[in-house]
Amino acid sequence: MDYSCFEYHVNAIVGHEHYNEHKHLLESVHNLLRERFLQTLNLGYKIPETVYHINLSSRLPEKNYHRYMRFVQNNLSPTTFAGA
Repeated sequence: MDYSCFEYHVNAIVGHEHYNEHKHLLESVHNLLRERFLQTLNLGYKIPETVYHINLSSRLPEKNYHRYMRFVQNNLSPTTFAGA
């Protein structure tokens, strides 16, 4: 996914105000992890939380990432993460 398309989708998911506040973080998302980033945003996480989860689990295969996110959702609130 190219960067402009990625930015567009992030803005559509989180809203213009939140996007503008945290758009500087989007440049750190590797091209191969952009789809995973959008999936995580769709789960209700904010951009900083999503960056945290993407970086923490960047080496996990896709099926293990989904297992990790199910674990996080079942055991933590969406605003509880070590990066805040």
